[in-house]
Amino acid sequence: MKKKIIILDDTEKNRKLMNRRRKAGSSNQYIILSIIPTAIHIITAVLDVPNGYLAKGEKAGGIVNAWTDNKWVPVDAVLQKKYLEDIANYTAATSTAARNSAWKTVHDDLKALMRLIQTEADKKPADAIEIIESFKLRVKKLAIHQIQVFGAVNGTEPGTIDLIAPGGKGQHCHDWWFSPDGINYTRMRPTLKSTTQMVGLKSLSWAWFMHELIVAKDGTGLSDPIKIQVK
Repeated sequence: MKKKIIILDDTEKNRKLMNRRRKAGSSNQYIILSIIPTAIHIITAVLDVPNGYLAKGEKAGGIVNAWTDNKWVPVDAVLQKKYLEDIANYTAATSTAARNSAWKTVHDDLKALMRLIQTEADKKPADAIEIIESFKLRVKKLAIHQIQVFGAVNGTEPGTIDLIAPGGKGQHCHDWWFSPDGINYTRMRPTLKSTTQMVGLKSLSWAWFMHELIVAKDGTGLSDPIKIQVK
């Protein structure tokens, strides 16, 4: 791979980071690494099941009926009919045992439908919230476990962003994540060094990044996102 010299802004934070790297005998050069296309879901659909068997049936019916004429997920009429019949069997059950058995079937139906909904939401991250809510489901956003300090600056080449983070003790690596919209993130190649670079970005577009320091036993948790406009 081709090496590239990166010039960071002359700030106190960057000077401290680079001085520490020099003391350790490392170079100011680093290898530009390619992207691994492994995505994580930042927005997910959640089924909130109410108490009471009639309320459960009403909730399930609302979700399945929302499939009709839904502009995001084309309806499978045969499957929808089967799901509605399962819901009717559940609400008509007269014993606790029969009701519990029928609810398991309904619950499996709902999970299968939610997988279809989540797939469409993942394909259209900008519309993910609207897609999920169109089925009367609750939206859940990925929790950020821990705040970390790391930086993002525009590189010397157009469309590049240089990333730098504090190092760790002992065996560790740096995990980097990129998003073009602040919703759906893609994992970049992890690095042993505390710097990396994102290339090929469109000028004047916005980019979001997250970072996690992975140590021998565990990770420190994803950082809060950093947002930067590409030059």
